[in-house]
Amino acid sequence: MEHYFESGVHNAELEQVAQEGARNHGLLNIGVNDFFNTRLQMPVLSEQSKIANFLSAIDRKIDHTQTQIDKTEQWKKGLLQRMFV
Repeated sequence: MEHYFESGVHNAELEQVAQEGARNHGLLNIGVNDFFNTRLQMPVLSEQSKIANFLSAIDRKIDHTQTQIDKTEQWKKGLLQRMFV
């Protein structure tokens, strides 16, 4: 959701119900009810599941790679200790 709002996709919908502040700082005032009555463009549930599964697979790959890095660093430390004995 953070990426969705930061991407600006929702801005056109918000601009329809927002009013610019008196000091004109570029900030828009919007009522809570108006905000929650705007429409969000969300993928269908099956697409959300595919995205979640993909991101989970990436997380598993990152964890596996980090484990490999940790083991390699330990091996390197062992080799360095043997060099200076």
